[in-house]
Amino acid sequence: MSVRMGESAISGMLESLSRDQQHAAINKFLQGELAVERQKIALLQQQGSHQSMGGLTHMRRPETLKIDVSRY
Repeated sequence: MSVRMGESAISGMLESLSRDQQHAAINKFLQGELAVERQKIALLQQQGSHQSMGGLTHMRRPETLKIDVSRY
């Protein structure tokens, strides 16, 4: 939030609110951030479960390194 609006703007906004309003605003912001992080975790877990269900058959085989080596 402070990155988008600037630290001074956030400070000014919070100073104009009562203590209870400040706490409510901070709580709302933190809950939103927490929800975003939970969505990221759920997506990562979902991707992980899809990979484990498919086993190793869905993984790409590493390409073989071919080197021309002289016989001398």
